[in-house]
Amino acid sequence: MNTTHRLSPVFFLILSLCCLAIPNRSRAADKDDPFPSAAPETTGLSPEALLQLSEVVDGYLSEGQIVGAELLVIKNRRTVLHKAFGLRDREREIPMTPNSIFNIRSMTKPITGAAVQMLIDRGKLRLSDRASRYLPGFDNEKSKDITIEQLLTHRSGLPVTVLTSINQYKDLQSMANAIGERGPQFSPDSKFWYSDPGTDVLGAIVETVSGMSLEAFWKENLLGPLGMKDSFVPLDKKDPRWNRLATGYIGRPGEWTEFWTPTAEPLYPFAWGSQTIYGTTMDYARFLALFLDKGVTGNLRLLSEEAVSRTLTPASRMTGMGTDAKAPTGFPNLETHYGQMAVLYVDSNGKKSSRATVFGHSGSDGTWAWGFPDEDLIVLYFTQSRGGASGLGLERWIDELLVHPDQASTARPQPTKEQYDEIVGEYLADFGSLRNTTLKIRVTNNRASLDLGRGVIELRNPDDEGKWYFAITNSTSVSFTRNNDGIIDAMRMHESGWDFEAPRKGVPIAPEIDESKLQKYVGTYHVKELNGEINVILHNHRLALDKSSLPGRRPADLFELLPPGDDGRWTYRINNKMSAAFDEADDGSISGLRILQAGNRIARGKRVAESTAQLPSVEDIMALRKTKENTKILAGIGGVVMKGNVILEQSGLKGKSTVTSSGTDCYRFELKLDQGTILEIANADGASTHYFSQKLVHEGKYLKQARNGHPLLQYLDWRERNETVEVIAKKTWRGRDVFVLRTIDGDAPHVLYHLDATTGDVLKNETTHLAPTGDVSVRTTFEDFRVVGGLRFPYKITVNTPMNGDVVQEFEEIKVHQEVSPELFTP
Repeated sequence: MNTTHRLSPVFFLILSLCCLAIPNRSRAADKDDPFPSAAPETTGLSPEALLQLSEVVDGYLSEGQIVGAELLVIKNRRTVLHKAFGLRDREREIPMTPNSIFNIRSMTKPITGAAVQMLIDRGKLRLSDRASRYLPGFDNEKSKDITIEQLLTHRSGLPVTVLTSINQYKDLQSMANAIGERGPQFSPDSKFWYSDPGTDVLGAIVETVSGMSLEAFWKENLLGPLGMKDSFVPLDKKDPRWNRLATGYIGRPGEWTEFWTPTAEPLYPFAWGSQTIYGTTMDYARFLALFLDKGVTGNLRLLSEEAVSRTLTPASRMTGMGTDAKAPTGFPNLETHYGQMAVLYVDSNGKKSSRATVFGHSGSDGTWAWGFPDEDLIVLYFTQSRGGASGLGLERWIDELLVHPDQASTARPQPTKEQYDEIVGEYLADFGSLRNTTLKIRVTNNRASLDLGRGVIELRNPDDEGKWYFAITNSTSVSFTRNNDGIIDAMRMHESGWDFEAPRKGVPIAPEIDESKLQKYVGTYHVKELNGEINVILHNHRLALDKSSLPGRRPADLFELLPPGDDGRWTYRINNKMSAAFDEADDGSISGLRILQAGNRIARGKRVAESTAQLPSVEDIMALRKTKENTKILAGIGGVVMKGNVILEQSGLKGKSTVTSSGTDCYRFELKLDQGTILEIANADGASTHYFSQKLVHEGKYLKQARNGHPLLQYLDWRERNETVEVIAKKTWRGRDVFVLRTIDGDAPHVLYHLDATTGDVLKNETTHLAPTGDVSVRTTFEDFRVVGGLRFPYKITVNTPMNGDVVQEFEEIKVHQEVSPELFTP
């Protein structure tokens, strides 16, 4: 049966709540060994299929998607595959072994959910109860209406997180009350919004109602009765299980950095509802089996059938963490929903059903668990690679090899080696959240995959239209275009009606129209309907509309145009329903711009700037910016100290910031918040970032990026540190004439600068910040310029990223000729 649901922590908890008749298979199992080994064929599974599934994980290991892993497959309560891969500790060369203990992170949530369901079964809690009944921090206008049910279903409106430091709170009660005092981000019950704080609040309520610590309640009511002897919160390094803990890594495929090792102090200060449990694949299989057996383990009922049903009944379509976008899955024809603290996979073919065909959960350190009720199948895949997404890809293989092997013969034909070789390569994305990102097509396990720079997505075989759909969603695909020589020159990404293009690295983009004929359209157009300006520029030898100056957010803000058709319309390359047309006089001059959708005009712009055919040279720009004079000033300016205030507008956090620099090699950025200090330090020999108690030493491209972040480098000639500096446009931004420059430094993300055409001040820059967990689009704006020591310093700087929103820094004083100790710049 098509029962493909990822087991969420809530599902696990609910499974332990169900307690009806005990299935024969459960009675026959030995409590100490509930899943004895068996030959695959005795359970109806193919040995070849299990071997292939194992080879898939081997492929993830060989291409660097994971550091290590453990895979467990249990069919009809018999273990048919249990294998370890790679290393448990890379630096110490300790191999991964079966029954290693992993940080399961959010797979703790179902266990907390099960604890809540137990208290409901016992009449101690009701779904309609308000959190304010148990926690004084919720007794306020913002949080008073949040209910237990809303917390269980992630519909409380609470944010993804409120933490800035792991040691921010002294105990779970103080954490939960602070969450209530802060209040929800959205109106309660208005939508699904995945929330760690919501589950932490549930954990605190379990403590209040039971009179026990959360950890003690878990152990006495769930972990102990289920025989989960290797599942615990590691707080005592003398615990004999400690040496089996897997080292944690953070990053992305091919770039893993150790962030916690068993030689360090405990990662968590106390048990949280949302995470903190470490465990083994075998232990978690016991938890899943509790739900498969409707709340019964052995002869003991832990959960009522009603509790299990509440947990596994879909309440909302699940969205990704911190987004309204639909959560992905690799299971064909299924979509992700959420129950009461459980991830559910339900039929996506329009068949309405209150029943999940698969249930489970994942953890952000790289652990996944799935239970298939109709198949009596349990699959667990644990890694310690935080930032990877290999489990999503594995879902497709689990379905194809173990659940629906009979349908494999009807799949689309496998591409030939020649077809794979043609598409393998690098493609340069410049749109949306993938701006300035190099996308890579590779072939692993005889399947194509797309490396997005923050995760690897497997692709399905191409359909009749040449589209390779993402294995984890039916809404996104890629295709490939060829130039006149028949060579693939670009990859196109199709999503929600948009058609983004990423040129292939190393393949020149041939002009479709002589650029001299395009120059007459280049300029700025004021569009009344859109309350701003559209700048027409040349990009990749093509005419393009730059809408970055317009208010509001869009899927993209740079729209290249196809050559005009017979009707004179220039169709957007990324959306064939959109087009542009120009108002052209008999003498060929351009006076206006029209934006059309489905052939109907939706906006009209009047030209307000002259053509930028005569853009200034880079030499002219450096003269405008007085870089030669600035170089002399910097040579004698000594230490520079900048002090002020900072506010993280999205979270409401406030603090003090100090930026100290000496010369053009050494700088120190220090941000002090109530929760702790963030430091970034660089000198001629190295650089590091200190995030509260954690330290990350930069190497390679990350070191190069850190050094290029020196605040005084903006005053120098950028040609000294970049391979390419080019002036690409003149436009209007926020009512000011600006020149747009692009700098390129090897394989580092390029930077777009907007310079005041009169003063040469940098008003804005846009780039991509390279981070171990994935690249991040960053936009920085500079305001309130004042002269200090002969240089024009911005006294207000705003940094915007998709996840953090605006971080606003306003300086109260900037001093030069300061004596600063060299020790301040020791990474």
